[in-house]
Amino acid sequence: MEGPPENDLCSICHGVFTVPCQANCSHWFCGDCIMLVWDHGSALQPCKCPLCRRNITLLIPTEASLQLRQDSSVSEILRKVETYNRTFGGRSDGLIQVIASVYVPFQYCICIRLVAPFLGVRMAPFWCNN
Repeated sequence: MEGPPENDLCSICHGVFTVPCQANCSHWFCGDCIMLVWDHGSALQPCKCPLCRRNITLLIPTEASLQLRQDSSVSEILRKVETYNRTFGGRSDGLIQVIASVYVPFQYCICIRLVAPFLGVRMAPFWCNN
């Protein structure tokens, strides 16, 4: 991967890119900046692009960043990006939506009903009618 456009800046920190990563929506961010955006949201759902608001399901670091892996700070950022990609890569739904889409026995309904609103999950109207 080539890298962000020349003279472009990270739209989060407004600085020169450090460990540049391209999101699946084609926007570029510093690896650390976009990981901070995710850290401030739900760890169970992909973060949204700060520019276009699409779910970010894949972050691709530049080849130059990968070659700097021996630097401990770069390595830590790349590790976080890899974890993010393993968690959300290729998925359009967050973990809670996937879990909520399957049948849950009645004994678990109380717990899910209490937790779901805090995670931003809508419950299907037919759940827990017993």
